[in-house]
Amino acid sequence: ETTFEFVNEPSVIHYTMDGSRPTQNSQLWDSTGPREPGQVFHLTETTTIRWLAEDIKGNVSTGSQQFVIGGP
Repeated sequence: ETTFEFVNEPSVIHYTMDGSRPTQNSQLWDSTGPREPGQVFHLTETTTIRWLAEDIKGNVSTGSQQFVIGGP
């Protein structure tokens, strides 16, 4: 299981789970609030999550993380 975590300021986060580049039209992460847990991802296979985050000031950041499930 994994989720996004606000580090500096709450943000609107769009993400993909197929390795494609996220856009403003990509899936929106369901956050319940800046001090509340948000949507949790239950991964059962190796997955790359890529994100596009924008805070209230308009600062944009992007990133990706691969989660390897199973293996030798």
